[in-house]
Amino acid sequence: MQKPVRRSAAKPADMNRKTGVANPAGVRRWAALYNRKGVSVEKIKLGQIVAAVGIKGEVRVYPYTDIPQRFEEVKQLWIESEPAEIKSVRYMKNMVIPRLAGVEDRNAAEALRGKYLYIDRKDMWQLPEDTYLVKDLLNLSVVDESGNAVGTLVDVIQNSAQDLYE
Repeated sequence: MQKPVRRSAAKPADMNRKTGVANPAGVRRWAALYNRKGVSVEKIKLGQIVAAVGIKGEVRVYPYTDIPQRFEEVKQLWIESEPAEIKSVRYMKNMVIPRLAGVEDRNAAEALRGKYLYIDRKDMWQLPEDTYLVKDLLNLSVVDESGNAVGTLVDVIQNSAQDLYE
């Protein structure tokens, strides 16, 4: 899931030095996808599949959520634009290892490498007070401490050091 940003401070960008998986600068973690009936559904990026694990079809996911245990709450998600269901979840260090319905062997798991996992916005859990998704901050007016207009937030570039607001 897209990492929430607190008003007081921005969270560092997602980066795993071992896998090298990071959110490239300027790539937002949300998208409008279409369900089978052609209706646009807002999706939030939950993580990226970085590898297959074992021979039973499990995948290693780099989570974009600040609390990886949220994968246990998710039953329905999307792999790119295809619906998927989580059968079970376990954890290995900072990675999530879900077993997905329909992925029965290592070959099927390897075919998913590099794909993103999304959750439907309506299925998302409640965010804590004063916490927002980056997507919700875009196009808001920016004012200084005196209340003078500075501009409009048009993009958030997430890198390994800190978030950069444009």
